[in-house]
Amino acid sequence: MRQERRFYKTGGLGVTRLASLTLHAEKLHRDDVWAAVERLAQRAAGLGARLTFFVHPFWALAAGADIATRVVRLAELGHEIGQHTHYYDARTGRVPGHKAGDLDPGNVVRRLEEDRAALERAGVPPRGFVSGAWAFPEGLAEWLAGHGFTYDCSLRTYAPPSNASGMTPAAAPHFLRDGLLEVPTTAPLRRAIGLLPGSARLGDLAYRLVYCHDDDLLDLRKRAALGYLLAILPFRGWRLVSAGEIAQCCREELMRHG
Repeated sequence: MRQERRFYKTGGLGVTRLASLTLHAEKLHRDDVWAAVERLAQRAAGLGARLTFFVHPFWALAAGADIATRVVRLAELGHEIGQHTHYYDARTGRVPGHKAGDLDPGNVVRRLEEDRAALERAGVPPRGFVSGAWAFPEGLAEWLAGHGFTYDCSLRTYAPPSNASGMTPAAAPHFLRDGLLEVPTTAPLRRAIGLLPGSARLGDLAYRLVYCHDDDLLDLRKRAALGYLLAILPFRGWRLVSAGEIAQCCREELMRHG
């Protein structure tokens, strides 16, 4: 993997500043979650901001629910639809109370293909991706590159919690293989509104890629935090764009400074 050397944590003056608010959308089939998501999507669109929804269709499929209309609605509001996949084992979603992962290569591919097929049936083929639980199983980059994905956000620029799966922070955006770009996530919602740095610098580009979950919007404090970021980031000079737009700018910076 080729790492870009011109990378600094923090922003700076005289650089392009881009920020993306991304939601790992796992519960769009729930009416309460959808109502909160749609309100946020409408508010962001009204402000000229593009969000990115990394959609995980698994639980909707397990519940026999069709979220295609809801996913299309988000796209029609101008937001980006990406794919989010957890590598659950065969019993998850079938046995009540059971939820476990299985990183066997065959299961990984099966879950990836199931989620991608669901999004394609909805008419929104994804180009961006993020793994559930920040996993990066063997063969993931090859599968993504071979199925039309252009970027991945499964790595992070910040240290994971001590009880995480052992993933280490990525040093910088970099190419994985065959044009597939890694654009590390820079902050969870709680860090993005705190005092710790939540941005990354690549050449003449500074970016923030913040994430939360769709059902976080049911929490008043987290909902207020997202609203705060929608207002304060543009005020501080950050343009709110999709994760895909940040990926394209990172790609251009990497190619320019090769």
